Amino acid sequence: MNNNLNEDITIAQQIVTREKLPPRHYYGDISGIYRFTNEVMSSKEYKDAITDKEKILSVLSSGDQIINSILLGSKEIEGFDISRFPKYYLMLKLAALKGLNKKEYLDFFFGNIQMNYLMKIHMLSYIRILVVMLLVFGIHYLIILSHVK
Repeated sequence: MNNNLNEDITIAQQIVTREKLPPRHYYGDISGIYRFTNEVMSSKEYKDAITDKEKILSVLSSGDQIINSILLGSKEIEGFDISRFPKYYLMLKLAALKGLNKKEYLDFFFGNIQMNYLMKIHMLSYIRILVVMLLVFGIHYLIILSHVK
């Protein structure tokens, strides 16, 4: 786990600093993350298909499908993705759900995404999310936030 995490951090840093960029329209192990789902999860057919299902298999993508599965009563959820990065985004969303109220969560994920704005306005949200990530997921996943610049 730790070797994969360190490798993921290194690759993420290279992508952020533009040292290593995936080709345009690339879908693979270093693909980007979807911020939000592109499926209509509010439809009756979707809800009927996953409500109270004991086991669910879902693509990680934005994490929204897995979060919705949890909210609709799924007990055992297996997630997969071609990219190495969505699992960390899902953990961030889960920690935010546990550490923020509804308004803070919506502001954090749907508000202005410029880092300067987030650092000034949402510092308390960041701190709460970091504390929850530490408590729920352990110290290894916090390393990502401290290494990606």
